[in-house]
Amino acid sequence: MELHKFCEFFPPMPPEDFVDLVEDMRIRGQLAPIITYENKILDGRHRYQACLELGIDPRIEEYTGDDPLGLVVSLNIKRRHLDQSQRAMLAGRLAGDARYNANLHDIGSKKAAEITNVAVRSVASAKKVLANGAEELIEAVDRGDVAVSVADKISELPKEEQRKIVQSKKPEAEIKKIARQKKEMDLADKTIQQ
Repeated sequence: MELHKFCEFFPPMPPEDFVDLVEDMRIRGQLAPIITYENKILDGRHRYQACLELGIDPRIEEYTGDDPLGLVVSLNIKRRHLDQSQRAMLAGRLAGDARYNANLHDIGSKKAAEITNVAVRSVASAKKVLANGAEELIEAVDRGDVAVSVADKISELPKEEQRKIVQSKKPEAEIKKIARQKKEMDLADKTIQQ
């Protein structure tokens, strides 16, 4: 079953959490329904995957309200253990990234920040990462591996450089090293011009 675009606002569950969900559903069954909207999964993609893996006939309910975005945000903001950077990425998507927010009114960065409980500055960083970041960088922030403030700086670099930094063990150290090198080059340029 296809995911609704609102469901895709949220990062996938970490693999170890999915293993725990499957085991819990093996013991207790499917406790909460999978909610669909427009015949796509709005909430419960991991429950749906677990049902398929376990051979359980999924229990599905169609959402009939008038605020599907509000529902998915409300259900997931409190239930998921998202760090500040992950919430900022959600806010960035809510605040107008065209890939995610097509056909929605732009709720704006301030409102998105309020909904997700992050600073407007973090929303701006997330929007920049979503607009300029390599897919690997976006995924790293969504997983909670890289802080959105660091990803903001990394997104200013060419995409191949971004990929190398994300693959390194310590992206924060790499970006500091690049910033230091840039500062030294700028200082050298000023010295030569004098």
